Amino acid sequence: MFFRRPAIKNKLPGYRRPFFRKARVGLALSGGGCKAFFALGIGQTLIENGIPIRAISGTSAGSAMALAMVSQSALDLLRYFMEITRRNRKNFYWSRLLLGREPFPHERMYRSALMSYIDVDRVVHSPIRLAFNTLRLPPDRYPPQNRWLRYRLVLDILAAFRLEQKFAGQGIIRPFLRRAAERAGLEEVIFKNEDMISTDVISRVCLASSCVPPLISYQRLLDGNYYLDGGVTRNLPIFSLPECDLVVAVHYDQLTRQLYEMSPEADAERTILYVAPERTLPITTWDYANPDGVLACYQLGLEAGERTLRLLERVL
Repeated sequence: MFFRRPAIKNKLPGYRRPFFRKARVGLALSGGGCKAFFALGIGQTLIENGIPIRAISGTSAGSAMALAMVSQSALDLLRYFMEITRRNRKNFYWSRLLLGREPFPHERMYRSALMSYIDVDRVVHSPIRLAFNTLRLPPDRYPPQNRWLRYRLVLDILAAFRLEQKFAGQGIIRPFLRRAAERAGLEEVIFKNEDMISTDVISRVCLASSCVPPLISYQRLLDGNYYLDGGVTRNLPIFSLPECDLVVAVHYDQLTRQLYEMSPEADAERTILYVAPERTLPITTWDYANPDGVLACYQLGLEAGERTLRLLERVL
């Protein structure tokens, strides 16, 4: 499937440049696993060229890319992830399963990348504000000792995901995932710079925002509660950038944008510049054995970043 260029135009309807201060630009990064390297290329281009990014919101892998940007380690993360995906031969190991070990390599690789290239001091003291959305499992409905309830919740979420994709394939957009999360009583929690007090806490928060069992297991944070991927309900977290005049919203498929635009928090008054790939990205979300795809995603992000930069320079 190829995407048109609805996001990048010669002007931004409704946007008015502030008269007495600099524009406040926000960057919203959707989740998408390895596809999020596309977002990394865009964000890196904008930051390096002086676009005044006030805040970055992210969910799932978008959170990891935001952390790399404020840690000033984007290229190091890219090289490291290419190296470990080159060494990783496949995305599921039967031999490990037969030995009673975790057959998916994703969480181990993800955690390793975060622990290696996230700078705590830069994250905590960054002038760029961060906001990562996650979903907390209320302990009264999901007691920590009851694994069965957490397992059943995952099955419900997966069923909702399949329905959402099936209907979207028929041109019908329905928020099945959001409704499933609401029925389950999941509570949204936003983590910010001041919450990320150590590398371990940062990696846990980012993994919580990316939690998709069994690929990324349930994350239990310091408050004793378990958390799920925030992208289940809001995969394009524009809502957590309230003080920004203009939001650059990066996503990888049209469904993500469509679900946001029909959601209760969609703001018709907000100026949003949607940026999506011009063509299908050369990697799938959970393909952790494709270093060439990772690099290609990043390079496509750089190209999209240059186009976005030219537009922003005209209007800011």
